[in-house]
Amino acid sequence: MEKLAVRITGCLVRNNVALEKDQDIYVFGLIHLFSHSITLIVAVVLGIVLGILMEMTVFFAFLTAGRMSAGGYHASSFWKCIILSILTILAAAITILYCPTPAQIPINVISIIFSVIIVFSFAPVVNQKRPLSAIEVLRFRNRSRISCIVSALLICILVIFSHYVYSFSAALGLGISTISIMVALVQERLLNNISRP
Repeated sequence: MEKLAVRITGCLVRNNVALEKDQDIYVFGLIHLFSHSITLIVAVVLGIVLGILMEMTVFFAFLTAGRMSAGGYHASSFWKCIILSILTILAAAITILYCPTPAQIPINVISIIFSVIIVFSFAPVVNQKRPLSAIEVLRFRNRSRISCIVSALLICILVIFSHYVYSFSAALGLGISTISIMVALVQERLLNNISRP
């Protein structure tokens, strides 16, 4: 997929649609577009097959909102990313199907508290393939905080209106996007420790 992204970007540059200096950004963006598209298709198909299409759509929307604004773990290759994403979606689907309703509200509360603390403390997580300027970091920090608060409020509204399964699906998406931040931070710390003499 990376080769395809490079080819498409090269075509955009040759046709003066994209600047040559921005090629890496376009390649990075196209790879993420491909991976999100495949992951969305898997989530939709799994949702249809298991009879939880709306729940999976809500889960995917909250997961994507968190990841796009706050960043998080990135696998070392496209296919590792796809495999991890599919496993995450499968785990979420199983959790949505089999988590008992009485356990969902406490999980929602834990997910919201955990996410607010982590996002406000550590987001955004910067990817080495796409470094951010100081202004971009500030912009993404504000965006990630707003996204987290809006997500938390939407989860609460869903609970108030007794849409427990949707609030739970949303809380799973928010929580997993926050876990992705933590994994990225641990990975960064491990890599820094390895690179020290």
